[in-house]
Amino acid sequence: MGREAELLLAFIAEKFRGKVLGLLSADLLKNPTLKSKFITLFSACGQLDEARRAFRHGIEEAGEVLESVYAAMAIGFSRNGRFREALVVYNEMLLRGVEPGNFSFSVALKASSCALDFRIGKCVHAQIVKAGEEPDQVVYNALLKFYTECGSFEEVLNVFNNMPDRNVSTWNALVAGFVKKDQRYTGHGQIVKSVASPDVLVLNSLLDMYAKCGVMEYCKKVFDGMISKDLTSWNTLINGYAINGLMAEAVSTFEQMVEDGIKPDGVTFISLLSGCSHVRMVNEGKIFFNRMRSDFGLNPTLEHYACLVDMFGRAGRIEEALEIVKKMPLKPSGSVRGSLLNSSMWDKVNLVREEMEKRGLKKEAGCSWVQIKDRVQSFVAGGGFEFHNSNEFKRTWDELMGKMEESGYRADTGVVLHDIDEEMKVEWVCGHSERLATVFALVHTGSGLPIRVTKNLRVCADCHSWMKYVSEVSRRKIILRDTNRFHHFDQGKCSCNDYW
Repeated sequence: MGREAELLLAFIAEKFRGKVLGLLSADLLKNPTLKSKFITLFSACGQLDEARRAFRHGIEEAGEVLESVYAAMAIGFSRNGRFREALVVYNEMLLRGVEPGNFSFSVALKASSCALDFRIGKCVHAQIVKAGEEPDQVVYNALLKFYTECGSFEEVLNVFNNMPDRNVSTWNALVAGFVKKDQRYTGHGQIVKSVASPDVLVLNSLLDMYAKCGVMEYCKKVFDGMISKDLTSWNTLINGYAINGLMAEAVSTFEQMVEDGIKPDGVTFISLLSGCSHVRMVNEGKIFFNRMRSDFGLNPTLEHYACLVDMFGRAGRIEEALEIVKKMPLKPSGSVRGSLLNSSMWDKVNLVREEMEKRGLKKEAGCSWVQIKDRVQSFVAGGGFEFHNSNEFKRTWDELMGKMEESGYRADTGVVLHDIDEEMKVEWVCGHSERLATVFALVHTGSGLPIRVTKNLRVCADCHSWMKYVSEVSRRKIILRDTNRFHHFDQGKCSCNDYW
């Protein structure tokens, strides 16, 4: 079927929504190729009922139904987020005696991954092993992704080690698996052992992994050990430094890149501008913005203007931010207006909260995660009651707070905007999720080991101060990733220099 015919059918499917099947002749649906096409088109248009009717039409009377028809229906369900139903179709295919091939295997594995159904995925793997057809690259990569999603990292390595060939998707799946388990060094070692000379794409994935885990010393070691580097290698290192608040290193890397004859692109400058914004390097950021066009012939995009507006806004230079928006040659996008609005709102956060309460709106609940060995522990603000009420928590908390108060810590209850008394405000701020996660890590990890916490919201001012004191009295490094960036707390100081 030609592309024009497919487009025509898609138009008909949308135009006669819910009525298409009645317009089709039964003979058309007897052709398995056409039947698969109709199922795919209906599914792509979100018309799953029509797709199901096309799939079911004549299926009981048919002597044999091809694997491609079942696969089309399973893909249709998966594409619309109905992974369980996709697996039901795959199971029905098996019950009817249709031999699955690599195409069906990959579809079933993807549905198992998304449904987090470890049992069915393992059964599919067993069928792959028993099948006469050799698994192709797509199936192997789907297996890697499945075991990664289900947290079975021994199986990830088993599949990886038995693969006859590996492509970029393979390496990305492996690296993603180790990032998810926070076994960065194991993943790095696996790459070194498996390839005599890993290519640039593989090593770029490794760079990205270390940068996103906040381990820039290892990111730099990988970068320095690369025989050849492309623009992505340089951009990944620059962005890693930027999101970790190490702008001196980011700028130095940028200048070295230019000196080595590598021309930066728009991605390079987004990293630089965003990084400058978060460390109050306004003048330096403005220079970078101007150099885009003057030194490298790059026209700033809306994303670059959004970074520039955010940079001035964060520094309290609202009028200059407004002037940029007025004079920019492009129509301001949502991201540009959002940067300006955020800048204006920080000074009026109390009024915003009050207005939200009047309208019955609630902000997203604070949630933090910390991984201890093979398990990820999550905590919500004011939650974690079992741990919060345990003897080990109380003992660690009391000891910690005693030392911190001796060093000068006092809770800043100004961050609590609810109309409650001062004692309740102290209790409230002490229950923030990142504090619970940090104390849990202090209890369950060895002395001297770094603590890594991830939070879904921007860290509040008092929690930021609290983390600095904890790093000082516990002599532990704490790496906190909030929605803005990484905060590296060490010996009572933070890498963001209290500007985030």
